[in-house]
Amino acid sequence: MKVVIFGAGRMYQKTKSTLRKDIEIAAFIDNDSSKWGYEMDGVQIFPPRQIHKLAYDFVFMLSSRQSEMREQLINIGVPAEKIAGTDQMERICESEGTKYYGDLPCTDGTGNIMVFSHALVSTGAQNVLYYGVRVLREHGYRIIVLSKQDGILRDRFLQLGASVVIMGNPHIDNEEYLRLVEWADAILVNTVWLYYAVEELLHKNKKIIWWIHETLGLEYLSNNLIQSMQKADRLSVYVVSPLIKRRLFSRYGRELRTEVLRFGLPANYAAPKSIVHRQKMVFAIIGAMGWIKGQDLFIQAATQLTGRYGEDAEFWIVGRGNLAENDAKNAERCKNIKIVGEIENEKMPELYSRIDVVVCCSREESMSVVVIEGCMNEKAVIVSDAAGIADFIVNGEEGLIFQNENIEQLAGLMKWVIDNPQKAEELGHNAKRVYEKYFNMETFENNLLDAFRSLGISDNREL
Repeated sequence: MKVVIFGAGRMYQKTKSTLRKDIEIAAFIDNDSSKWGYEMDGVQIFPPRQIHKLAYDFVFMLSSRQSEMREQLINIGVPAEKIAGTDQMERICESEGTKYYGDLPCTDGTGNIMVFSHALVSTGAQNVLYYGVRVLREHGYRIIVLSKQDGILRDRFLQLGASVVIMGNPHIDNEEYLRLVEWADAILVNTVWLYYAVEELLHKNKKIIWWIHETLGLEYLSNNLIQSMQKADRLSVYVVSPLIKRRLFSRYGRELRTEVLRFGLPANYAAPKSIVHRQKMVFAIIGAMGWIKGQDLFIQAATQLTGRYGEDAEFWIVGRGNLAENDAKNAERCKNIKIVGEIENEKMPELYSRIDVVVCCSREESMSVVVIEGCMNEKAVIVSDAAGIADFIVNGEEGLIFQNENIEQLAGLMKWVIDNPQKAEELGHNAKRVYEKYFNMETFENNLLDAFRSLGISDNREL
């Protein structure tokens, strides 16, 4: 396989010892003009604009600036489907052998579904995929869950009766992968990050459901994928919220053939406690630490609540990872801000029993599992209008919505909740309607099964 490496620098030096034996580096390209015309490991380095003179199967980006590099390559005429980056290291590097867990289903009958997830870690998109697999198993589908990365969800899938395959190189040049693809009557691809898997599977004439949970990464959709989405014969594309549909329209200037498939969460209620009788009202932001989740906005709003507001409230930051240095310093200055850290899923009901208000400050989030869980548990919710869940909340009746990054407005809503505990408690009671109307398991079950039936894959309850 001939590959052009984009980036003749340190990342290549760290990578080259692990290159697969069937990889031939046809050339290097680099934006550093001082390298042009020289050789590295016996291979010439070219300016990127000369790539049209080279013969290659795909271009592999080895740099930390891959978003800009991808845009650059597309602008000079490289097809998007021929561009790969470090999220696909297995395309050029040796990977671990395949591991099989559980009994692989037989091939007799129909209803064979391969579920492809990039990881089995316990995050939002993977957790709701678990509930989807549970629905499919209850309706008799034979399931193989395929993942590049192992994780805590593996055992949970096995308990459902699904088989699990951990495969470091799930591409069509891998015979083990091809056997699984041929076994499947349909393939459910989870998240936008497996866009390249969808591209490859289209060439195998498979029925595909692509379930997109993110707005980030939509720029990776190639022209081939866009055209396939428009045909909608063997590829059905579903998104978890209307926000993603709007982002697709904004990026591509036209409506793409997608449907909304909202996920469902099983009822998991915390012990109810009244806001009115709390000594201190607890506001909580829940999610992995990072700029996109807006913990910095939460901290800045909390620091504006001084005097009696500061005395009557606590502000909890829940999630894995660490705050940015400046945010951590700001949090330390406010005695009522508490860094709680990551909470295991099974302990979340206990957490919800201790908090009063769920706050979502996300700068962009297609759908917030924690806000839905807050609604389920009758918590008042304060939500950024940049989060997809805002589309499903009646502002002022089922929750409070603030303008993205408007710290003063967020602080004002927090003050209103503290001043009006009985009305805030009523908001929480009404918030349960959001869960019951849109995100209950029965609605999700019906919609998910309809998605497979639309491809001609009926269930097998007798299995």
